[in-house]
Amino acid sequence: MPGQWPLDDSKAVWHALCHVQLQADGELPGTQEVNAVVARLAKRFGRTNGAIRSRIRHMHDTSHAAYTELVSCGARQPATNSAPPPPPRPAAPPQTAAGDASGGNLYSALRSFRAKRAQADGVQPYHVVHDSVLRKIADRCPTSLDELKLVNGIGMDKMNTYGSEIVRICQESAPARPAAPPGP
Repeated sequence: MPGQWPLDDSKAVWHALCHVQLQADGELPGTQEVNAVVARLAKRFGRTNGAIRSRIRHMHDTSHAAYTELVSCGARQPATNSAPPPPPRPAAPPQTAAGDASGGNLYSALRSFRAKRAQADGVQPYHVVHDSVLRKIADRCPTSLDELKLVNGIGMDKMNTYGSEIVRICQESAPARPAAPPGP
């Protein structure tokens, strides 16, 4: 039954393999005994050996839902020697490049374009262009399709669908931006 793992299946996999120490790379060892248990579990639950190995890795990962699920139902004890939690993620970068007010205006214009296009196309705004890509476009302010092609995150599909509109918006804001230094 591929897909969601029922709790009873997770418990059975955990009880069959919880005694096995993971290798340094987080994988189950490839011993004959472990391989036999994995194969038996895979057959029992109609899954691949890789799916069983992946599930047991998740059950050891304190940040994964599979681990939390097993601890909350009492099937396993919380890890006592787990690594400290990861540091908090840094704050999102500012929306303008180095305090450039015109970059903020361009970014706002690009977001407005994206919102209107997303509504017209019936998709989420990030399907049109992701925020991080909009920031890159606002930083570079490409005034041609060739320049836009160089922005990481703009592939041929987005270029063909939205490229001319994005370039037009950038061209409209270009007079307010300082000239870019000559490139290589």
